[in-house]
Amino acid sequence: MCHFPRGKCKERHPLTENELKRLREADLPEKEAKARDLFIFAAYTGLAYCDVMEQVQR
Repeated sequence: MCHFPRGKCKERHPLTENELKRLREADLPEKEAKARDLFIFAAYTGLAYCDVMEQVQR
């Protein structure tokens, strides 16, 4: 049997308004820009990014 030690979880902190602004203003190719827009939507609404992606893929 193989055992992998578990890492310690670090406390997560929300992005600052400045960090979100930098993401919004980043010049990205179309595919990455869509992912960025969905991520920012999730950040402002409090939804999990994976939940947003699940709805988009339907």
